[in-house]
Amino acid sequence: MNKARFEAFSDGVFAFAVTLLVLGFGLLSMRNPTNLDVTRSLLQLWPNLLAYGLSFGVIGIMWQNHHALFRLVERVDRMTVFLNLLLLGGTAFIPFATSTLGAYPRSRRRSSLRVRR
Repeated sequence: MNKARFEAFSDGVFAFAVTLLVLGFGLLSMRNPTNLDVTRSLLQLWPNLLAYGLSFGVIGIMWQNHHALFRLVERVDRMTVFLNLLLLGGTAFIPFATSTLGAYPRSRRRSSLRVRR
């Protein structure tokens, strides 16, 4: 496989994952909101903003390390593609984890659901 094409695909997945992070933000629909209502709603998004910042940093570090590693790689074989796809699959999952963390930042209690035996 062409190394440049391989890296371009990887860059695209990293860019897509970073773009998806923004989708964790959203305001509730309000009827005739005042400026204060909108400000309060925006301030309530702080957990999402914190999760976004952390995840953006993690993906950015992963992307930078990916580039540093592939500066050393001379050729790409099937195993390299397979392992890279595993990495990219995990990277594409980060926006879901980010939105979950942003939606439930203080969730520490154990579930009240019990498994019957």
